[in-house]
Parts: sequence; structure tokens; C-alpha cells
Amino acid sequence: MQLCNQCPTNINCQTCLEFFEGGTLKKKVFPPLPVSLRDEGGNSYSGKLIGISPVGMLIETNAPVQNYLVEIKNKIKARVTPIHKKEIQNLIPFDIVEILRKGTRDSRLSKKEYDAISTDKKQLVHELTEKLNADIRQQIRDELYIELAKSELLDRMTVGNSYIYDRGKIRLLSGNSFSFIQEKDLLPLMREALRNQRPARSVLIDEESRTYVDVHALPFDLYRGGFITLDISDIVMKEKQLLQEQWENYKDIILSLTKGKIHLLNQAEMKTLLDSYKRQSYLDVDDAKQLAPMRSMIKEEVTIHGIKAFSPTLAANEAATNALRHAQACRIECWHNDTSVLITITDQGTGIQMKDLPKAALVDGFSTQQSLGKGFHVMAQSSDKLYVKSDSTGTVIGLLFNKPDTP
Repeated sequence: MQLCNQCPTNINCQTCLEFFEGGTLKKKVFPPLPVSLRDEGGNSYSGKLIGISPVGMLIETNAPVQNYLVEIKNKIKARVTPIHKKEIQNLIPFDIVEILRKGTRDSRLSKKEYDAISTDKKQLVHELTEKLNADIRQQIRDELYIELAKSELLDRMTVGNSYIYDRGKIRLLSGNSFSFIQEKDLLPLMREALRNQRPARSVLIDEESRTYVDVHALPFDLYRGGFITLDISDIVMKEKQLLQEQWENYKDIILSLTKGKIHLLNQAEMKTLLDSYKRQSYLDVDDAKQLAPMRSMIKEEVTIHGIKAFSPTLAANEAATNALRHAQACRIECWHNDTSVLITITDQGTGIQMKDLPKAALVDGFSTQQSLGKGFHVMAQSSDKLYVKSDSTGTVIGLLFNKPDTP
């Protein structure tokens, strides 16, 4: 048996209906309805309901061929078993084993359930408006057809879901809800949208599954609204991968251009570096008046270890000045081990643009709007090694000075 090129989405093609049972009651579902499939091990899959009858269904899915609990429209739940025929284009025909209802169970869909799934919505609109006055009938039909088209568009979304909000209650309109998103996560965003009468947006993250969902709350009036949720996990992961590749490239370039002096570190690498030192002292700086006490602290700490104070105080002063200018505050810490003293300057600014690092490190006087400033070249020239950790959480500058007789 061969399927036509447009099957299964072509409503006029009936070929795929031959794969499951139901006789003359078999119908194509158009547009296809999103469904969820859960196996006996608790694993969940998504799919689209292509065909339906009171005793069987046809689902387009990438799920394995096995028994499932299928949920349609978040209302109808059915235990199904696959009909073992040749699988074509990810279509799996199923026999309905059991319909799960509150208090009752059956082996077939009720007429009400079957009609709710199989009824042609455009035909239903036509029938419901047939008795309206002729002068307004077509106008009402056209408006309902537009709303129906909007609904079908939402139903076809493959990376997101839609919800309706009405006076404190949220109901899923299309798609399969994300398991980790709860009403308590959505309600504050909708309240903000209704209060300001403009769309509100947030990103919800499930760290365990590494799922990132872009949530849009859209107000309709003072009491009602809707949500669009989009799974942006693939986009985020690709962006992270590109940023990591960019970071590694800049890391190698900077290390080469500075002949091994400037080292770019990630957060874990910076922690490893600091773990090899013991902290001596620290000072929180949020005003330029505190730079003088900072220089005195550094002078005292490095002198103890036989290091001349001019270069460490100059480099640290430049780093702290930049942090005050671009992040308003920073923490200065002095560390030491057997071979060197390390001065760290930590801020919570927006981070350094990687594209600016080569010029900032090599060109005297080069300045940016981020945390680099004009002093980065001075820091590099004054220290024996310069460590940089910079990301969206802020920047850490590490100035290393070797103790006397230490290579």
C-alpha cells in the first residue's frame, strides 16, 4: 500500500485510514490534534492524532511502537495497543483497549467523545449559523472562520503551547503542557500583564531536563488573557555552544598574543586557581575614597612577601577604578601561596565583551563601555600573569605577582 504525497495532512486523502479499525466511522482528524503518549515506564512522547474511530486511532509520532496511555485534549484518556503493520512515515495505528473515565471504563469512545474529536469544525460553524438572518449570517461565519484559523494555527505549533486565563483560572488551549511549569509560575506574569495592560515576558528553566521555555502573557481585557509558551531549549543550547567555542578561540588567541601572560578562565577554572591559594585579607570598595585604604592594604600584604609595592598597587588601582566606573562596586582580595601573591578584583557588572579583549590587552589607552576601561593594558604590563573570568554574573580580574627568586 502506498500513501499519497500529501498524506496524512490532506483531508481528502483516505488511504491511511485503512491502517486501523472502525469501518465507516473512520475519519481523518483535520487539523491533526496534539496528543501525549506515556508508556508503562513513565516515559512521555508527543504526537498528532491523524485518524479516529470509536475503536481505533492513527497517530503520527516518533515514539517506539508499543502500548501507551494516550491523552487527547487533556480530557480523553485511552489505553491503546499498536496494530503491528508496516510503519509508514512515523504513523502508528492503534486499537483502543480501554477508555478511562471518572467512575466508568469502556472499550470504545462514546458518541460525544467521538464527535468532539471528529467533527469538521468549519461544517459545525456552517450548521450553527444556518438559521441566522441572511444579512448577518456571512459576516458571523467569516468572523468565526478567522477565530477557527487562529485556533488551528495554535494547534499546529510544534515548539510551544497556548493557555487561556480567565479570572484566576488557567486552561490549556493547544499543545502539551510542560510538566515542570505550574500555575504558580504563570499567575504572577499574567497579573503583571493585566495590571500594566501590556504583554509581559519571562523565561522558565528546568535545570534537570535543561528545558528553557519562553513565556509570553498577553492581556485581553482587565480580567482575561492568554499565554504563549515556546520551547527555546535548542536555541539556548546552540547559543551556549557558540559562546563556548568563541571563548575557547579568544582564550587561545589572547594567550598567544600576550606570550602566555593573560589567561582567560571560566568559573570552574577560576575556583580551581583560588583553591591553590590562601586568602590573607579583603576590602569591599564602593567609593573612590576607599582606593587609598585599598592601596595601603595591598602594599602591606605584598611587602611581607618581599614584593615591591609599586606594580601591584598600580595594577590593582586600575582594576578597581574600572570596576567602580562600570559596576559601581567591587571586592579586593589578597591571596598567597609558596610562590606568588594573587590579587583579585571581583565585580557584578555586565561582563567583558570578548571581541574587545585583544585590543584592550595590547593597545595602551584602549577603552570600552564594559568593565575593561583604559587600565587593562596597564594591568597586563604591571603583573607577572593576568587572569580574567568574565560572564553575565560579573568579572574577576586576578593579578599574579611572583615572590622574589620565583620564576
